[in-house]
Amino acid sequence: MDPSKEDKFLESLNMHSLIDFAGCILVIIGKDKKVTFINKKGCEVLEYRKEEIIGKDWFEDFLPSEVKEKVREVFEKLIKGEAQEIKYFENPVLTRRGEKRYILWHNTPLKDERGRIKGTLSTGIDITDRKKVEEKLKEAQIRAEIIANSTRDAIVITDDDGKVTFWNKAAEKIFGYAENEVIGERIYHFIVPEKYHENVKRGFEEFKKAGKGPIVEKIIEVFSLRKDKKEVPVELSLSSVNMEGKWHVVGIARDIARRKRMEEALKKYQDRLKRLHETVDFLQRCNTEDEVYKTTINEIKKVLGFDLCFLYLMEDESLVLKAASSSSTSEEVKCLLLDRDIAEKTLKEGKSIWTKDVKEFDREAAPISFISSPIDKLGVLQVVSPEAGAFTREDVELIEILTNHLTEEIKRIRLEKKLRDMAIHDPLTGTYNRYYFNEILSREIKRSKRYKYPIGFLMIDINRFKEVNDRFSHLLGDKVLKEVASLIKRNVRDTDIVVRFGGDEFLVLLLQVERKILDKIKERIKNEIKVWGKKTHLIDFPLTLAIGVSSWYPGEKRKVEEVLKEADFKMYEDKKAG
Repeated sequence: MDPSKEDKFLESLNMHSLIDFAGCILVIIGKDKKVTFINKKGCEVLEYRKEEIIGKDWFEDFLPSEVKEKVREVFEKLIKGEAQEIKYFENPVLTRRGEKRYILWHNTPLKDERGRIKGTLSTGIDITDRKKVEEKLKEAQIRAEIIANSTRDAIVITDDDGKVTFWNKAAEKIFGYAENEVIGERIYHFIVPEKYHENVKRGFEEFKKAGKGPIVEKIIEVFSLRKDKKEVPVELSLSSVNMEGKWHVVGIARDIARRKRMEEALKKYQDRLKRLHETVDFLQRCNTEDEVYKTTINEIKKVLGFDLCFLYLMEDESLVLKAASSSSTSEEVKCLLLDRDIAEKTLKEGKSIWTKDVKEFDREAAPISFISSPIDKLGVLQVVSPEAGAFTREDVELIEILTNHLTEEIKRIRLEKKLRDMAIHDPLTGTYNRYYFNEILSREIKRSKRYKYPIGFLMIDINRFKEVNDRFSHLLGDKVLKEVASLIKRNVRDTDIVVRFGGDEFLVLLLQVERKILDKIKERIKNEIKVWGKKTHLIDFPLTLAIGVSSWYPGEKRKVEEVLKEADFKMYEDKKAG
């Protein structure tokens, strides 16, 4: 399909504004590997104008060399029909400036009206920022190590009997003993836990012989005793030096209590971030908005450890509660946040609001803390604690990471639903299209054979419709088509399938309906069109419908195609009869 036809196809479905609003990248690539369509978001990511992309080879012009072959293999699978869709495929693309942007793709084959594969349709989410978050995490770890290594060290020197000969100020600070309290005393009597005394004694006896020992010239981590009898973790480096014919031990002890706390905090943050990324993967596998809402609430409690959480979405210009944690049973907590306009304020300002104590907003309120984070302009995610000071800046950052991904997943699901609906519906009348009819017919035939029920068909044609177009314009003809489609749908069940079969022809597939009922439905539709004709001001002559009826029963030798021909034949007989 050439680019101009592709554009016309998309315009006819009124997709452009929807696709650009969704915030996802959408690319259509033909079988010749050339781009035939790309939306506004895709152009922004690649930093090219649309006309600079259309017609270019996607693989040669916009992919780094190291991934071209791998991405081509995925493309070929779709083109050959070996895969119906390929989800969660990640690869970098090259921008105009040569920068790599990482995209998470959802790829499907693109088919024409006859179901032949003409190319691929790919929707993608830019996950470069997530990559940067991971790099930032690595940098934070390096900074933590630098900070830990910059602390002041205790320097202690002992003779070969373990008696202290030097004790600096840092040692006083770390261990709590003043210099005059330790000089001349054996070191293991005051900073070594008692259970290790014998081992240290034996170590000094070995050291006295040749200035060597099992931990000399090594760096180890041990627990030392402070003067207040509390144990403190230290990083200990021991070396030997011969002074005045005697071996001495030079010990450099670094208080690593802070580093240990930082390592534990960093590990906790890494674990939470890792689990949060797993949550994002779960969200990307959701197929409905309800799944996204429930998954979000469940994962917040499991991954982040927040018991009270609420998810609100905008509906009819007001916030509606869509999901809440099972422990969120306190109406007082929910009303507290909404009554004070915190949720509305969050949405209006477009940024997170959080506090360690809600008394900052209302001095009379109970001492609770909360985080209220916007889901773009779609809604608000809130977590609450009945205790003051329950949340930190780190918690806010994690919630914001989650809401950013939550935004993308809600938009993705809404876009996919719109695209699915457009693919199977006639854009003018809202009825199903012929492609969907062909898909559903084979399935219903199998069900009919299995459960032994008949299938009825109504083939409907609008009489004198050409006259409507010729006399009153095609625009008015379109209005008549929509009115007739609406009338037909009102006179059949919701489970029946109304299809726009051709220009002014409709086909109704009715399940589990006997022939005598079909005739009644036919007459009801004809009567309804008469009533409509008397009320409408669209045309100045009575509009009628030609309707052909046929039925297919399980076990009969006729093919369904013959039954459809019968309905079509009877429709033309009805048309001739006036």
